[in-house]
Amino acid sequence: MANEIETASNENIGFAKRLVGVFLSPTTTFNAVKKQPNWVVPLIVLLVISLAMTIALKPVIISEQTTKTIEKLEERGMNQEQIDEAVQKSQQFMNVSIYAFAVVGTFVVLLIGSLIWLFVSNTIMGGENKFAQLMGVNVYRYFIPTLGGIIKLPIMLSQKTLNVHFSLAAFMADASKDTFLYKMLMQVEVFNVWSIVVLCLGIAAVGNHNVKKVWPWVVGIYLAWYLITSGLSGLF
Repeated sequence: MANEIETASNENIGFAKRLVGVFLSPTTTFNAVKKQPNWVVPLIVLLVISLAMTIALKPVIISEQTTKTIEKLEERGMNQEQIDEAVQKSQQFMNVSIYAFAVVGTFVVLLIGSLIWLFVSNTIMGGENKFAQLMGVNVYRYFIPTLGGIIKLPIMLSQKTLNVHFSLAAFMADASKDTFLYKMLMQVEVFNVWSIVVLCLGIAAVGNHNVKKVWPWVVGIYLAWYLITSGLSGLF
């Protein structure tokens, strides 16, 4: 009887309580997600927040990208007239593309991530999850790095840079910003680690897995991703 009451209670947890719960009691939230994924509303909220933050950071984004573009063009030996023309076209493109990336890019990242975790849960660990359940887990846990972005937003605006993070890389010298180690440590920041821990709890909850069985796969996949992106960032 107690289990039936708990199950019914979990099913009835609305968006607001699930949102708070993902920070304070993630397992309870993901038990509710298992019964009723309901990921559409939180996804829309995430996309709206992403768009709003992009609008606020637009001048900073365009300024940083323009600086990088000029540096690359100068390395190619282009003259000032060619550089000005290329920068103008680049800025025109960014004026539209950054909004599309904020919405479409965020959705694609969540979609692909959910498919990966569905594969991990069902194929690797023998679970019987539905896509909606893993999408629900992925969407709700994404509010954690989103909170990090909101906290960093005023710092980015005041310092006019996107290079703000709560990681060990913050203690490294500015001259090391282009190194592999800096780029690697920059990704392993507080909110990312927090969201990975919550993701492990979510996959375990909806898939009836032991967390000890889940976390090596999740951490391993993220570690591989961080290594690849840090290496590619150095190359390009």
